[in-house]
Amino acid sequence: MSGERRPRVLFITPAYLPWLGGLEVLASQLLAELQRRGSEVGLITCPHAAVDAGLDEVNGVPVLRTGAQEALARNDGAAVLRRAVEIGRFTRDLAPDVVHTHDGSTALWMYLRTERHKRPLVATVHNVMSAHLGDELAPVAAMVAEASWVTGVSQDVVDDTAALFPDVADRLSLVRNAVQAPPGEPQPIAAHAPLICVGRLVPQKGFDMAIAAFASVAPAFPWARLQIVGTGPDRDDLVAQAQALGVGDRVELVGRVEPHRVPELLAQARALVMPSRYEGLPLVSLEAAWSARAVVAMAGPGLAEAVVDGVTGLLVPPGDVPGLAAAMAEVLGSTARASALGRAARARVEQEWSIGATVDQYEAVYRRVVAGHRAEAS
Repeated sequence: MSGERRPRVLFITPAYLPWLGGLEVLASQLLAELQRRGSEVGLITCPHAAVDAGLDEVNGVPVLRTGAQEALARNDGAAVLRRAVEIGRFTRDLAPDVVHTHDGSTALWMYLRTERHKRPLVATVHNVMSAHLGDELAPVAAMVAEASWVTGVSQDVVDDTAALFPDVADRLSLVRNAVQAPPGEPQPIAAHAPLICVGRLVPQKGFDMAIAAFASVAPAFPWARLQIVGTGPDRDDLVAQAQALGVGDRVELVGRVEPHRVPELLAQARALVMPSRYEGLPLVSLEAAWSARAVVAMAGPGLAEAVVDGVTGLLVPPGDVPGLAAAMAEVLGSTARASALGRAARARVEQEWSIGATVDQYEAVYRRVVAGHRAEAS
């Protein structure tokens, strides 16, 4: 976009840092790259347990955490109006050329109530929605209906979105997730490095299946450990499951870590275990590849695009706990095998994924929708 003013871009997300999830990490890296290229950016999101509503700044990005969800839950009309006013003021102060929403949220709903049609909206779908929401698709349907353009983070997501919402097919494209490379070169795998899971402690991530698979192979590898990094409502259930299966002292629930520490933990691991029940294109699988670590996973949507079975990792059918156990045993039983898979994963991510290429594609979408919006207005 040399020789022209960079677009001002407003992101809308359900949550944001310090809340740790793939979407939040991706959004922060996309915003950082847009800023580096000269764009003015901002973000509207919802508060959560760790951060209150209000104005904030994260890594140089102005952030409005709107308390609209709480106001709606209280049926407080006056508070809803105040939240609408603050969203309108924040948006007008930034004066974005384009708004980019990542999945649906109360923040997006409030934005559309106050600023609808004033500027083009790009919507990115991050999950296979038919698996994620089932029949509760009204918020997603509203999001894609309002969008000037829709993107999906994997081909599985694109195909699923097109099947659910056929009317969007002519304004739908693939823009794959990416992640910045960590500094330094990958570290060799230590002899007794643990297996690791990273993500929210919710049923989607399948960490119950990871613990069940690990328990079945643990007797053959007395030194082996499983680390689970993240927070969420399933923590107590996972702890109880590990204890009931006799591996309570070998399954470590690490809790929340800062995003910049995830590559460090991956570099200390033997392989990343991902038994997710559904995904879009999981960011942590790319982070593992940058750290030259194999992914041992169930081959659900998105993961089969991120992992080449037998080359950059090991894939088993969804729900196949014995198969997952066998894949764990393969990387636990041979450091050389785990290292070879990890090296191939690093080579592939260097060739096919970069945050710069992803932003290039998003900027092309921004140019398209901004030009279309101006043509309609003239």
